[in-house]
Amino acid sequence: TAFWVCISLPAQKEQHRFVTHAALLENKDYAGALEYLARHQPSDFPPSRRLEPNPYEYRVWHDLPPTVALLNSNTPAWIRERYLSHLTVTLSHYFTRYESFDDVAAMLSAMHKLPEGREWMLQHQVALTKVTTLHTANAASPAKSNILEILRSVGVAETNLDTLSK
Repeated sequence: TAFWVCISLPAQKEQHRFVTHAALLENKDYAGALEYLARHQPSDFPPSRRLEPNPYEYRVWHDLPPTVALLNSNTPAWIRERYLSHLTVTLSHYFTRYESFDDVAAMLSAMHKLPEGREWMLQHQVALTKVTTLHTANAASPAKSNILEILRSVGVAETNLDTLSK
């Protein structure tokens, strides 16, 4: 019994860290969730589970933009990489479910300031056009104008910007 207890302790600590982080996101404490992650390394979390918000679950559309909006150059690289990877997967979904252009604009504004943000946005510019073209009800929103301005400053192709502006 003692042997199995010793073996299970590290895995239980990983699961506890995962659940703690997930609870912070569940409570919409995005800054707290990022601070919690920053105190740890990727190996401190279970390798078999994706950090929340899981890009394959519906909730990602609500929790990922505000989380990414809080990333900055002081955020550990592994966290930035993980959430940009989550965003890549999320943008591959056929339909977007973002609640507002404001969330997307804040997210892109933060990404624009990240060391890897410009390159990421250029690599995924076609997917980024899908985010805003599916929200025709807000076609003339100020946030959509902000999104266009951010993407233009990054160097997104004019053909993609034309698609966005429609």
